[in-house]
Amino acid sequence: MNIIDAIKDPQLFKPFFGDNLRSWRPWFSALRALYGIRPLTPFDEQMIAKCTGRDPDKLPEEGFTTALFLCGRRSGKSRIASVIGAYEAALAGRERKLDRGERGLVVCCSPTKTQSSVERSYMAALFEPEMLRAEVVREVATGFDLANGISVEILQGDFRTVRNFTTVAVVISEAAFFGLEDGAKVKSDTELIRALKPGLATTGGKLIAISSPYAKRGWCYRTWKTNFGNDAGKTLVWNTDSRTMNPTLPQSVIDDAIAEDLQAAKTEYLGEFRDDVVAFVP
Repeated sequence: MNIIDAIKDPQLFKPFFGDNLRSWRPWFSALRALYGIRPLTPFDEQMIAKCTGRDPDKLPEEGFTTALFLCGRRSGKSRIASVIGAYEAALAGRERKLDRGERGLVVCCSPTKTQSSVERSYMAALFEPEMLRAEVVREVATGFDLANGISVEILQGDFRTVRNFTTVAVVISEAAFFGLEDGAKVKSDTELIRALKPGLATTGGKLIAISSPYAKRGWCYRTWKTNFGNDAGKTLVWNTDSRTMNPTLPQSVIDDAIAEDLQAAKTEYLGEFRDDVVAFVP
């Protein structure tokens, strides 16, 4: 079962989305590109061309192991990040990559404790349906264990606690905002990606970063610059504004934000990197 089938299934993830699945069509296009789900509809092809700068016919048939989604606020990206994490833990068959007795980890990272608590709430909601709830064998404050040998860990960007584990998937929320707070455990998105990638080496699991764009620096900016619009790029970069991904968002919200602060609105809603935020030392 692919991830879109799971989202549409009333016994799996559909209750999490409610009855208005049509408004999530742009994200279905993104997931088809990420997972190599075929066939593509004309709408999918239009969305892929607009949001990746790529030729839809040249996307790899097997999908991507690394992806960066750069979308504005209220675009639904946090909910999709949680769904990807839940799918990789429970339904993607990643447990087949584990040795006997080995426990695999799906790591969900956020820059702050508040953002991590939101991810934890979304994950709990995703596993509420009876079929999925039956797979949960143990719950703790930072996540839960599943009967298939995979654990979900929701972390405040502290990669040091998972360095010795086998990782089957990594989902990073607001990746462009790591290291902005004083005393942050992770100083940059580059540091975080560098620490987490080796855990995926033996499982071939996905690394998914989802964020609003911010400063023109770090892993997010370099990945965007290298892969957006590049048909040969190894990383899927999906970059667009909030309303493209969430057509239910009122245009008046964006207009008010633009009138108040254009530079901030570019990051918050238009999916653009800021020109007025730079590193003191490059």
